[in-house]
Amino acid sequence: MIERIKPRLTYANVMVTILAFVVLGGSAYAGLSGRIGANDIKPDAVRGKHIKAGTITKRDLGFKVTGPPGLLQTETVNDVNLAAGGTLPLSVGCPGQTSISGGWAFESPDIRVIRSVPPSPGAPTGAWTIVFQATAAVNDVTLTGYALCQPL
Repeated sequence: MIERIKPRLTYANVMVTILAFVVLGGSAYAGLSGRIGANDIKPDAVRGKHIKAGTITKRDLGFKVTGPPGLLQTETVNDVNLAAGGTLPLSVGCPGQTSISGGWAFESPDIRVIRSVPPSPGAPTGAWTIVFQATAAVNDVTLTGYALCQPL
């Protein structure tokens, strides 16, 4: 058996085999040991469609949970029915004494965000508008938009 392998046993083949074990073993170790963190993820690699709805909290966004009321505003529309290609705009505003600094929504396989529009520049108040589009006909779905509000 060894005699059959010996002619193919070159330095390059041995090194590639060792390298494969090191690379695959290291990736498995990093994944299983929880050593992959935020600094290991490339910018824009994780999108809204990759995050399960309702799993992000104010704390995850880096804000104090005890912050002022309305720091994270939501606007929800229930029982939405859209034909394939149909759109629905949704506006999310901020309460008084705050200004809007960001807005977003999560996508699903049948719903995508085609526009996310901030309030006009320099406006102290206003609403973030998110336009959803159905990629297939949907019935009785719930759409939620989010706005990030900062104290003035």
